[in-house]
Amino acid sequence: ITVPISFENHAFFDLAGDIQIRIYNDINTLFGEGQTNFEAGQHSSYNGHVELYVSTAGISESGHFEVYFLTPLFNYGPLVIPYG
Repeated sequence: ITVPISFENHAFFDLAGDIQIRIYNDINTLFGEGQTNFEAGQHSSYNGHVELYVSTAGISESGHFEVYFLTPLFNYGPLVIPYG
């Protein structure tokens, strides 16, 4: 699955690191994950995507994504985004 990612870096410094995404089904079982590198200059937008490798056996009509931002300065997450 390809998941689009976009955000604005409002900081006064550049950001670079990794974005990790995990996808869970309606019974909270992890059935897919992916990671990508990102670079976002100060006061600029980032647009990219993350390729998730999923097990079709775990897919359900509802569940949630967990998004993590990992940088040398800080780590943030999980940002939980429901689907379904």
